[in-house]
Amino acid sequence: MKPMIQQAPDQQAAIAAAHVMLYRRIATIFVVLTVGTIALALYVVFARATVVILSRQEPVRSEFIVDVAREPAPGDVAGDVLEATETLTQSFPSTSLVKADAHATGLVRISSSLARAQTLVATTRLLTPTGMLFRIKKTVLVPAQGSVEVEAFADAAGIAGDVGTTTFTIPGLLPGTREKFRAETVAPPTGGVKDVHAVTKSDVDSATQVLKDKLSGDLLGRLRAQAKEGGFAGQGEISAADLLTAATDVPVGSEAPEFALTVKIHAQAFFYDEAELKKLIEARLRENVPFDRKFVRVEDAATKLTIEKTDIAARSGNLRVAATGVATLSPDAPQLDPGKIAGVSSEAAVGYLEKLDGVSSASVKVSPFWSGRLPDIAENIKIEVR
Repeated sequence: MKPMIQQAPDQQAAIAAAHVMLYRRIATIFVVLTVGTIALALYVVFARATVVILSRQEPVRSEFIVDVAREPAPGDVAGDVLEATETLTQSFPSTSLVKADAHATGLVRISSSLARAQTLVATTRLLTPTGMLFRIKKTVLVPAQGSVEVEAFADAAGIAGDVGTTTFTIPGLLPGTREKFRAETVAPPTGGVKDVHAVTKSDVDSATQVLKDKLSGDLLGRLRAQAKEGGFAGQGEISAADLLTAATDVPVGSEAPEFALTVKIHAQAFFYDEAELKKLIEARLRENVPFDRKFVRVEDAATKLTIEKTDIAARSGNLRVAATGVATLSPDAPQLDPGKIAGVSSEAAVGYLEKLDGVSSASVKVSPFWSGRLPDIAENIKIEVR
């Protein structure tokens, strides 16, 4: 047998120290791996992200007919339908001044050197040296060896009749008699052109609007009082007043200081349960909202009601409703499934979301703050749509 080789004590101590160091390294690596694993597990379990999406508001529209009746059937709206017709006459001033040709008028003195009186009948002609013809307004008796004053007017209307101071001959008299008469202006003729009040289309249109507003207000007031008796006044109301006829006592263009206008107005009104109609409008709008959108509200100001037809005998009728509402992206939309952005970077998540239809902008907040990625667990991602 070979003899056993015994190690020196120093060599044995070195080997033991090396074993201890190896064990320590293994233990350290194990601890680090354990801590890392625990940290990773904690991160995976407790990591959180909040995604805030600003959604674009999109219009939702619906147009439909709704029946309004005192005894409504299912789907109808309770209400009352009334009408009235009336005529009103009122006088209005003619506010328009226009230039108009007129017959210039002046005062003329006619003198005679005859030994007898001479009668001149109304419209006797007087002729100026320039050939402008005038006529006297009334029959006069020119005394023998005397004179008489009488108004005379230009035979033709217009500014040419303003002849100023002048003399006249009387062409209707016999030549021998004509020489015995002299006529001259006392007050020169004026007024060949004058400002006159005329009934214009603008006057009639303005007056028509005044009477329409007045009579429409009166008629609708009566209809409201009538609806109040049935318990429907003070709720929803839509009314219309139509001008049936409008006529003046003088034609447009006539010279007149005033005119009488007669209008005929027909008014009709729907009085309805406003709360019922609003519920119906919202229900119809919700029917038109896409599956990935969320209904927000009815836009009352953009909702229009018009009278479609009436049955006055039954006190019922139809309203055409053109309703508008607002919808936004729904948090439950498939494209907003948190699983679609789990585990991606914040930048990638924002880029994906802002490309979606209906998204105005998006932002991401992750926890812990130093992480640049969203959690891998979809349940740890909260999506808010505003």
